Amino acid sequence: MGAATVRLLKGADRVLGRTLYRFFLHRRKRHSRPGEGILPDPVTSILVIRPGGIGDAVLVFPLLGALRAAFPKARLEVLAERRNVGLFAANSVVDRAWAYDRRLGGELAEVLRRRYDLVVDTEQYHFLSAIVTWLTGAPVRAGFDTQGRGGLFTHRVRYSDQVYEVRSFLSLARELTGREVPFDQERPFFPVAEEHLAWARGLLGRAPGGSESRAAPQPVAVVSPGASMPQRRWDPERYRQLVRWLTEQGMRVVVIGGAGDVPTARRVVAGFDPARVVSIAGDASLARTAAVIALADLYVSSDTGPLHIAYGVGTPTVHLFGSGILEKWTPASLRYQAVHKALPCSPCTRYGYTPPCPYDVECMRRIVVDDVIARAREIITGPRTPET
Repeated sequence: MGAATVRLLKGADRVLGRTLYRFFLHRRKRHSRPGEGILPDPVTSILVIRPGGIGDAVLVFPLLGALRAAFPKARLEVLAERRNVGLFAANSVVDRAWAYDRRLGGELAEVLRRRYDLVVDTEQYHFLSAIVTWLTGAPVRAGFDTQGRGGLFTHRVRYSDQVYEVRSFLSLARELTGREVPFDQERPFFPVAEEHLAWARGLLGRAPGGSESRAAPQPVAVVSPGASMPQRRWDPERYRQLVRWLTEQGMRVVVIGGAGDVPTARRVVAGFDPARVVSIAGDASLARTAAVIALADLYVSSDTGPLHIAYGVGTPTVHLFGSGILEKWTPASLRYQAVHKALPCSPCTRYGYTPPCPYDVECMRRIVVDDVIARAREIITGPRTPET
């Protein structure tokens, strides 16, 4: 139901979004609202709208932290896809997460009945979220002015897909507060609640304590072989070769994924000793998956949502990158390693849409196992020199 509803909403946005936007823009021009564009003092309620997948939901957390710091007395809520509500439940950064695709929009209707002083739309391209922002009636509404969708906002911010996503989100906070918001690319920004970490320690057989967990005798690698789009998938057999190499380095491997990734995960772990290679794909909630990633020593996947969880929790990450925009998704961090072939046709994703590939996803096929092992080895043992 959730995925089908999201596809329906995206289709509706493509067909009707711009037309509906123009209708509401006309209404805004005819009917001004008292106090529009002026922040109340104090700000007591904030809504952040975050459509889209897991990656964007993770990378919005620095913005949430900036809003919490700027408006400490405010109640902070998020409106997101149902699949991401568990992500916001992984910690206590927000007071409430609503799902606009749950109960046939019932939660969305409830959000529209509430009162907010400030609404921040973090969507980059689609029009429906800008309309929802206006329908809340909030006096201050901030969002990205892309594709002409900024007319319903009181505070418009330019967006570029050549800027790392976290920094783009933080530009919304800068527009609202008038202050530059610092971002330390080496510092984790996605906390995981202790209850989920305790579950992950039980799975991994690790004792309590953050630093002690990372210094455990048997290091752990997390591998996520699934991907929502075929343009981002790497051959499962290559993942098997990578898993074999990781176990040869003395690592325990945990394979993760959602319900749709279970067949691929089973193929990757087949034949390995269950004491050394285990799959929790389809069996662990998003919050528990985040906890397992947080306790790991290495994370490897293509361009998927959990990849950004890994960076957010501080786990060293190897990213197999193909169709997406490298500048948009890759931070300049020492703990983040990207494997990218930079073909003439890559990136092909534009305005949130990735077209069918006429080249059999060559950008991913050209990434061989040795490419990934080289980056993983740098993380596990440090960069090798001719003398070593």
